[in-house]
Amino acid sequence: MNGTQGRELTLYYSDADGLLGRAALMCLTGLPAAVSLWLLFLCVNQLRIMAGLAPTEFDNLQLVTDPSSPWEVIGAGTALLAIAPPLSLLVAWFALLGWRSARGRWWLRLSSVGFEVNDRLWRPRRYRWSEIDRFALVGRGTQPEAESVPRPQTFTDVVRDGAAEWVVRVGFRYVPELRTRPRRTADAYVMGWWDRPFNEAVDLMNEWLARYGRSSPRDW
Repeated sequence: MNGTQGRELTLYYSDADGLLGRAALMCLTGLPAAVSLWLLFLCVNQLRIMAGLAPTEFDNLQLVTDPSSPWEVIGAGTALLAIAPPLSLLVAWFALLGWRSARGRWWLRLSSVGFEVNDRLWRPRRYRWSEIDRFALVGRGTQPEAESVPRPQTFTDVVRDGAAEWVVRVGFRYVPELRTRPRRTADAYVMGWWDRPFNEAVDLMNEWLARYGRSSPRDW
């Protein structure tokens, strides 16, 4: 992470939280996507052959064996069109998420108005300081003591060690009038991985909250 202290601070990080999940989803969707794209190619190639277009080295690749009419091939291709593009888009989505994470292009930006969390491909999540009551470490339904805070791990550490020791997250509660689920330990989370101990990450967020929470405007 890095940034410039002042009225704005930007922290860059790698989203290691979803690393294994994205890899598993890419495997689950990648194979069906590849198969459906290949079958769709066979349909298009067979229609080319049936139309009498210029012969190529792919003339022996056909999907439907001895079709009675082109409509059999067209029907198969139409069914594949409903499968192949969505699966391919999912694979591309997961690949882009992984690429951005590996390059460390996710960020958390603090300003005098509030903070933004860029942990997705579209518009970052935005929060105003005036909406926040406090930040805290959040585990599995508890707030751990300082001595139980695990050591910080980077994206590289997780890949090298093959396992994550991550137990807690930096969460926050909205002010009472904005809380919809009072029993929850945290209403939302900032992000999972920091370049500093997790208790120091909470201290950083609470420091900015104390500095600008009461004076921050309601709009960005």
